[in-house]
Amino acid sequence: MEQLEIAANRKWSLISFPDVIELGGIKDVDEQKWRNTLIGSIHSKKWFDNDEVKRELIRNWKIKNKFEFGKIADGIFSVKFLKDNDLHFVLNNGPWDIHGYIISFKLWDKDIILEDFEFPYFPVWIQIFGLPIERQMFVKSVQLLER
Repeated sequence: MEQLEIAANRKWSLISFPDVIELGGIKDVDEQKWRNTLIGSIHSKKWFDNDEVKRELIRNWKIKNKFEFGKIADGIFSVKFLKDNDLHFVLNNGPWDIHGYIISFKLWDKDIILEDFEFPYFPVWIQIFGLPIERQMFVKSVQLLER
């Protein structure tokens, strides 16, 4: 039995791999490929079809230029824009929604691992009616401090 174990270990032992694998040749290709790209996350456990999400974004954004849309993982999408203006429009005019669920966007950042790409917050507009004048001054003070 021992000889069988030794033979199996010898046959199936893995060759050791280097600690570092150089990927330098693909660096420029990746940067060009991911330029003008946003990563979006739907803040919902509900599953949405890719085509459904893209249709909603087209309807919401009303931008003239086309964009590439792809699924990265469940609830996480990439959007590559042809024009810088469209990318900035989407970033600056959110939050956006897909059937009532918030989808937030961040600029792609090179060499980021998907698990490290977090969406802990998103911009929200709040409108308050009937706020007393003394409270309005407090709100304006907070706005100044946030800048």
